[in-house]
Amino acid sequence: MKVYKVVFLYNEEEGMYRSAIIADEEFDLLYKVGEPTHPPMSFPKAKLFAFRELDDAKKFLGGLSSNLRTIFLAEAKPARNHRRFIPCHIVNRTVKRYWNNDHFNFLDVTPIPEGTILCDEITLLEKVTL
Repeated sequence: MKVYKVVFLYNEEEGMYRSAIIADEEFDLLYKVGEPTHPPMSFPKAKLFAFRELDDAKKFLGGLSSNLRTIFLAEAKPARNHRRFIPCHIVNRTVKRYWNNDHFNFLDVTPIPEGTILCDEITLLEKVTL
């Protein structure tokens, strides 16, 4: 399935990119163009986030502060058995609780960004010209 992934430049010469939002090094994922990326093994219930439509990825990108973030067309394996909510404050404790599928109270969750698709695997294919 084709999706759009927002990422942060890490090492352009080597085709390496990082997660667009990094709460803590424990949750920082590296993406290499052409190679599949999976959720961290330390969180077996974790999912990767991408967008179905380019316009939704652009809206998300527009809310981020760095000009080193960009959008890639990617190939993804859609997630199985995922939840409809993600933490509204991306901090260490909430990410761990989300990825571990622990209990949340109402104050810990917010709807996922419009157009988000949760994935079990993402492979960056090519940078989108904006």
